[in-house]
Amino acid sequence: MPEVVGPFKSASSSITPIQAHVAHLRHLSTPDAAQRLLRDRFGMPAREARTEGRLVSSHIEQALVFHAHSMAASPRIRPLLQYYCYLNLAVALILSYRPANYQQYRRHGVEDQSHRLRSLELSSILVKVRKGAVPVFHSILSAEPIVGRHFRFNELAGSIPLIKYELSDLFRMRCQTISVMDSVANDASGNCWSELSFKCIDVEGQPANLTKNRLERAIPELRQFFTIIDQKKDRLQYRSRNSWPNQDAAQAWHSQKSLKAINYGGHRIYIGPALQFDLKSEYQWHGLAGKPLLPTLTATLLLAFALASIARYRPSIERDVEKTSLSILLDIFIAEADSIVIPSMRNLLYREEFCTQLLPAI
Repeated sequence: MPEVVGPFKSASSSITPIQAHVAHLRHLSTPDAAQRLLRDRFGMPAREARTEGRLVSSHIEQALVFHAHSMAASPRIRPLLQYYCYLNLAVALILSYRPANYQQYRRHGVEDQSHRLRSLELSSILVKVRKGAVPVFHSILSAEPIVGRHFRFNELAGSIPLIKYELSDLFRMRCQTISVMDSVANDASGNCWSELSFKCIDVEGQPANLTKNRLERAIPELRQFFTIIDQKKDRLQYRSRNSWPNQDAAQAWHSQKSLKAINYGGHRIYIGPALQFDLKSEYQWHGLAGKPLLPTLTATLLLAFALASIARYRPSIERDVEKTSLSILLDIFIAEADSIVIPSMRNLLYREEFCTQLLPAI
């Protein structure tokens, strides 16, 4: 998938980052704007873009309605509204990127497994993935198939960075972060390669074990198009098997093959040491030690579906959770999920890595 997300850009704003991203999405909720986006950034023919633009814009508009109502909803029912917001954004992306089997978007593609539960635990199996919108959306981020897989609560939570502290502090889960660096490198003769470097640390910032199989299962393109040029316990460095005679040709291939790996987890924005507005971007994957990796957006969408199902069909389980430590984890996920999904979905739709920083009070 070429240029899933492009170069990093940043801006300052007097409104919150989520509000800024919502404003950009609101622009795309009009058919004319969606049509231009599909034509200019996805290369869709003009006639087709007119037809599909109406469909894409309607899903974005519906997502924003769910989002607005979720902000005022009780935490008991907010997960239900959040999930339908995220699902509509995922469908808008499916219709824009058109991955293989994209017509399956008309079904959720997830089967609720909470009917088997008497109580909710971190080890509980929550969902089973079927054919439908969620696995098709996942295929935009990773070529690893997930149809037919069951996912436990801890597997999903471990892939979501904003609840990592609670997982490690309250539940002693072995959370890991994998930093991703990408570049187009060249040698003295002028040949250019695409390179990807991965470094794994635990929740305390110490080096953690990183295996070739774990990485290449998550991103099969690493096995297909790259070779390892450096390997240590906590890090792996890959270089493309092919080289190119100039930087432009190498960069074009790099954008096509490598940006999916970069966006598997998502970006972390931090302020550079020099200036208050010196924003930097670092790409990270997240997961539990010994568990297969899962894209952050996929995990968030699956967990949102699971919590929506519990809120709708099994309120007794939801009520019982409020008496346990899991309530802290779920409260934070519900509060933070929008800050993961909405900016990421906006960036994927606009095909650019964009963040906003709130201007300080004067």
